[in-house]
Amino acid sequence: MIDPLSPWLVGKLLDSFLANVYKVFSSSNKLVGVKTITEPVTIFYGRLEAVPIVGSIESFPLPTRDTSLDPIVPEDSYQLPPNISSTLKQGVIFRSLTGQYIRGPRALVGECEAIVTGYIGALLARSGRPALREISLQPAANELSDGFNRSVFSIGGPTSNLVTRQYLESGPHKFSERGDSITSESGKSYSIESGSPYDYAILKKTINRHGVSQDEPFYVLVMAGLGEVGTQAAGRFLYTNVREILKKVGTKEFSMIIKANAIDPADMTIVEVV
Repeated sequence: MIDPLSPWLVGKLLDSFLANVYKVFSSSNKLVGVKTITEPVTIFYGRLEAVPIVGSIESFPLPTRDTSLDPIVPEDSYQLPPNISSTLKQGVIFRSLTGQYIRGPRALVGECEAIVTGYIGALLARSGRPALREISLQPAANELSDGFNRSVFSIGGPTSNLVTRQYLESGPHKFSERGDSITSESGKSYSIESGSPYDYAILKKTINRHGVSQDEPFYVLVMAGLGEVGTQAAGRFLYTNVREILKKVGTKEFSMIIKANAIDPADMTIVEVV
């Protein structure tokens, strides 16, 4: 028999009460959907890939999730210390900004994913999840399948995040096959131009078509930039511009292209919204 005054029961009753209050009064809740504050949530992020070290430290490309844009390097030109090169195919190797080698798990989270995860956590706390219970963080190594009854936040572009790829396939805004440009519904293309501080991203809210719910739907919210600046901006925009988004699209599904300034993080504008 459960003690009616037990901390667990009191906590559950408090959560239920606060969730119902936030359903009525919270703008954040209206944006992310009722299920997002009352049911489990999963945050999917892009997979980091190991990048072989070639040439000097100055010319070495930083680790990236968009490996399709990395230069093609002959396998025999890898310049790794013997104790690391022998394990390259058994694990994942990263190089830090200071030149140190890191052999880490495949679930290592990149900087922009970590920052956006912080925005998501803050958004959920503001929308009525008192203790942020039942939130899991996973690399998007697979697409969603039927029966995935959760709200989903997907961070990163389609070249590294398979959930993002899955939920951007039908448009209206799409990435190019290489992930280096975004096409609007009208057919206009946006890409990062040399010498320009601007990056572009897609921020999309759509129903989780792989989840089953008897009342309110589960949603998928995608935050995907051409580069890390764009991805961070999509997460920041979702968190800081809740009321602006609601004014434009209400509580329905939407897709928007966001232009972000790498020099001034506060400089974010909506290019197109559908």
